[in-house]
Amino acid sequence: MEVIDELQNSRIQFMTNGQTKIELIEPINENAPIVNLLRKVGSTPYHFCFSTDEFDTVFEELKKKAVLIVDQVPAKAFDGKRIAFFYSKEIGLFEILEKGE
Repeated sequence: MEVIDELQNSRIQFMTNGQTKIELIEPINENAPIVNLLRKVGSTPYHFCFSTDEFDTVFEELKKKAVLIVDQVPAKAFDGKRIAFFYSKEIGLFEILEKGE
């Protein structure tokens, strides 16, 4: 499935292998948030995503334990479900995804 996310200025493609889903992201212009990361480290895995049925609770708990990088936003690639990004010294950058229906 390919998605063009105008908010992120990115083309997103998903690959699935069993229960593992890999998200490939390509900037569609220089305004894409991913451009700076690609310039610094090149093409590389850079974060994990965890889905949860209890997004609000997990979000509030993580705000106490990790650095909030991107506040709750709807993700076009996930049918408008909310995502948020955090950073922790222990695990690096990670994303939470509202599971929903």
